[in-house]
Amino acid sequence: MEAPEVEGHHSHHHTGHRWVDLLLAGCAILISVISLFLGIHHGHTMEKLVQANTWPYLDYGTSNATPDGGTDITLQWHNAGVGPARVETFEVFYKDKAVASPRALLDACCQPAEGAGKPRFITSSLGDMVLPARETTQFLRMRPGDSSPEVMRAFDQARASIASRVCYCSVFDECWLRDSRQRKPEAVKTCPTPATPYRD
Repeated sequence: MEAPEVEGHHSHHHTGHRWVDLLLAGCAILISVISLFLGIHHGHTMEKLVQANTWPYLDYGTSNATPDGGTDITLQWHNAGVGPARVETFEVFYKDKAVASPRALLDACCQPAEGAGKPRFITSSLGDMVLPARETTQFLRMRPGDSSPEVMRAFDQARASIASRVCYCSVFDECWLRDSRQRKPEAVKTCPTPATPYRD
């Protein structure tokens, strides 16, 4: 009759030197902590990298010439970043006073002479839109022939006194308030509601 097999209990190997065992255990714990730290740090680094690759940056611009040699007068915002910008609010100012529409802006800056007729212009909405990376939107454009030469000259001269402000967010809901009168955008938790929103 065969004797029953006895299952032995496995135990961790020890060196026989208590201080060496403690040192090895401490090293194992330290390696585990370092691995955990590196894993967390790597995760944060990847998150920042993804955010950097989707970062929008809006920049205001104005021009009185087109690439083909025309003399159109334009007011525009350009997304110089690498990610789309979700525009939440949009404001326009003339001599630091908010105006509510293109017509209000032109009435403030460029009243035509009696009998010259109302100035005509092309507008594009900027509020509540998504501006892709490297794209530009002209929110006001006036072409020769749309208005009298006097109005065109007045609008051209007024460009230096026209400012604009947008609040926009990234796909990660990071938001910035960008004022064309300031050098850099201001990071904000939420976009403030403008007292006089600009609508075309």
